[in-house]
Amino acid sequence: MLDASEQRLQKNGEDIALPPKVFEVLCVLIEHNQQLVSRDQLMKEVWQDTFVEETNLRYCIHSLRKVFDKDLIETVSKRGYRFNAAVRTYAREDFIKKYAAQKYPAELQHNDSDKPKSFSYTLKPLLLLSVTVLLTIAGVTAFYFRQTNPPSENR
Repeated sequence: MLDASEQRLQKNGEDIALPPKVFEVLCVLIEHNQQLVSRDQLMKEVWQDTFVEETNLRYCIHSLRKVFDKDLIETVSKRGYRFNAAVRTYAREDFIKKYAAQKYPAELQHNDSDKPKSFSYTLKPLLLLSVTVLLTIAGVTAFYFRQTNPPSENR
């Protein structure tokens, strides 16, 4: 499962961390699913105005093959690469309706996101910050006045 807008990849429900350029290469290959994408096109789309060697692209492909089945990304000798898998695209809302309802049915039925948040969630951090700031100001003020008006000694 790939969410390009959030730069998130999941395999079997677990997040897969990919370096940014490896993720971009994957997105380009999936965008052109089952079509040959030339090395030049990949280089232009992923590294736009930056000069890099082709070894960077080979590293990205190698990294993707570690994550996926090796046959999923096909190398067409001296021409480019092809992503060989059935790809389904969903609008975010449609995906949530279809898959999240299966995984978390009770939570979706009792969605409280429209309700206002309670005091404990919205005001506690603000209250804590205010008290901390006030205590800091009081401490600095006391220190300042103690330095400018030292206590007189009784002999």
